Amino acid sequence: MMTHYTPANSITGQIARRLRPFQNRREIAFTLDRPLVSISFDDFPISAIENGSDVMETHGWRGTFYTSAALERVSNHHGVHFSRGHLTGLQARGHEIAGHTLDHVDCTTLSQSQLINQIEQNKTLLRAMGVTQSLNGFAYPFGAANSDLKQVLSERFDAIRGIHDGVHRKKADLNELKACGIYSDTVGKIIARIQDLARRPAWLILFTHDICPSPSQWGCTPGEFDRILLALKTVNAQVLPVRDAVALLRGHYAQ
Repeated sequence: MMTHYTPANSITGQIARRLRPFQNRREIAFTLDRPLVSISFDDFPISAIENGSDVMETHGWRGTFYTSAALERVSNHHGVHFSRGHLTGLQARGHEIAGHTLDHVDCTTLSQSQLINQIEQNKTLLRAMGVTQSLNGFAYPFGAANSDLKQVLSERFDAIRGIHDGVHRKKADLNELKACGIYSDTVGKIIARIQDLARRPAWLILFTHDICPSPSQWGCTPGEFDRILLALKTVNAQVLPVRDAVALLRGHYAQ
């Protein structure tokens, strides 16, 4: 089981990442008169529920959980991960359950047949755990993708999230949605970005992993997460799971 992992960062890879946002796009166009925000949790540790979605629910908000089924009950640098009871509970309360690869493996390291096998096995196990949702969402583990993957996965998922930093104004690429990581060292930047949404409404997708007093490099503290939620309340943001945000934006689709 992979825990700590860093995708390759060669010069060729850096150039490919710069070009990828322009390749194999599947665009949705829209207009917004109010900030739209989606909060997502990757992998996911139990702390993302206890200190994340449970707090969101007090505001009437729901999130998206990108889930690698093989991480069930695994303990790693993010803490102890979900059980099937957590999945069915989240589903019953209106949160979106979406996909990762089964073993949280870098998609760019797999052949197409291996990739499809990872995706289908993940779906099968999530179904066995009681997930009845469509599982039409996906996030690239580690944010690792390429233009070919964007095309292949577009045939299997309605919306695919990456980790390219940014917001969506007037259009979004459903084959690799931008997202901003909620980490202890990014909270200030994210709050400033949320405040800017009050002036220039856009769709912002956020993601994190563990939410605990001593978080990993890829998580934040409960207090930091609360600051994000307070900022969203201040700008009167509409907070929806990625699935529901896409449905809303399709209602605003501009020919």
